Amino acid sequence: MFTHPFNINGLNNTKKLLHSKQAKIHILGGAGSGKTTIAKRLSVRLSIPHYDLDDIYWNPAKEKYIKQPACLRDQQLAQAVEENAWIIEGVYWTWTAIVFDASDIIIFLDVPLWLRQARVIKRYFRNKINNGWRNRQTLKCTYTILMENFDYERSKIDIQKHLLRHKQKVITCQCLKELEKLLSL
Repeated sequence: MFTHPFNINGLNNTKKLLHSKQAKIHILGGAGSGKTTIAKRLSVRLSIPHYDLDDIYWNPAKEKYIKQPACLRDQQLAQAVEENAWIIEGVYWTWTAIVFDASDIIIFLDVPLWLRQARVIKRYFRNKINNGWRNRQTLKCTYTILMENFDYERSKIDIQKHLLRHKQKVITCQCLKELEKLLSL
């Protein structure tokens, strides 16, 4: 199920914006909600860059997860937002006001906790078997992500209040298939 605060003309405008390949799209959701999957598909379809907030928040040069200094993180985020079109996705919402403000469309993936947890576990094993992305994700790190998903669930009311400030450009979705159909992915 998805909700879209726009009237039908607003929904048509969203589709027009997507077809113009000049969209600034923010995708927000908990770990395992499908943010990266949707962002990659939209990025390829629209030929616009995709930025994962994890790559801005965490220092990529380190073998373990170490946070970037806030000033560097904010500078990298500001550079991404300055581009003409982009997709920025991540779980973070407290330090990303610049993204919310600059976005044309905000997609909030409100996927049930049980499904997100299952996807996080599946991703861990898939990456270990395939030697895939985020190889530095240990079992301990996966456990931390699972626990952070509980924290994210508890903060959802605050996230939804934050999204009210941008309600004219928010699409809330609980099912990726409906979102894919809506966006014609």
